[in-house]
Amino acid sequence: MKFKGIWLCLFLALILTLPSPSITQTREPSKVYKVAILPFLIHSQENLDYFREGIYDILTSRITVEGRIIVIERSIVERALYEERPMRLDEAVAKKVGMRVGADYIVLGSLTKIGDYISLDARLI
Repeated sequence: MKFKGIWLCLFLALILTLPSPSITQTREPSKVYKVAILPFLIHSQENLDYFREGIYDILTSRITVEGRIIVIERSIVERALYEERPMRLDEAVAKKVGMRVGADYIVLGSLTKIGDYISLDARLI
């Protein structure tokens, strides 16, 4: 049992030392990156729409870096999403909306509330 733990630690250490695509990609130092934040899906029996607004506001304030990273206006993203008219918001739809608005990156996710537990899941594409 002790050896399984050691092997697991060694395996995790190896995985963590491998270069990730974000590290190995070259970035242009003067490029301004555009990020589209899609409305988060809410899975709850309660009306938690105010969380959707709060998540957007928090992400916008944390992601924006003056002269380096801008967040595309919410109304522009929502209009592109409306024009796409998806049956469900998945990664393929997110990419289409991102291309429509000229985003370099897209943030999408969901908030799930079951009883007293809340789960917030987000992805960067």
